[in-house]
Amino acid sequence: LVSVLGVMVRGFDWQTGNSSVWLSAAAYCETNTYLTRTFKGYSTGFVASYVIDDEDQDVQGYIGYMPSQSAIYVVFRGSTSIEDWANNLDAVLTDYPRCSGCEVHKGFYK
Repeated sequence: LVSVLGVMVRGFDWQTGNSSVWLSAAAYCETNTYLTRTFKGYSTGFVASYVIDDEDQDVQGYIGYMPSQSAIYVVFRGSTSIEDWANNLDAVLTDYPRCSGCEVHKGFYK
């Protein structure tokens, strides 16, 4: 454990980091394979349980859990289209209606 600004935090966990990389790579596969695929490498044993697929907003990903880590992962595919990149450049903050006084990156919120 390390103290950062008076808050105790854990050091970097290679197992979680490697699992995250493998799960992120799988998010670039076809969304209809998320729930049935056999995850390999550092993502072996991962169980996908919910697909995120919004064609209008060009957002894809999935939610699932890794029993061996007692961890839940929310995984989004990165930018692959011109529309994605245009949204990335829309760096203006906008109000987030589900949280009083909160703001969120407008391009991400779209």
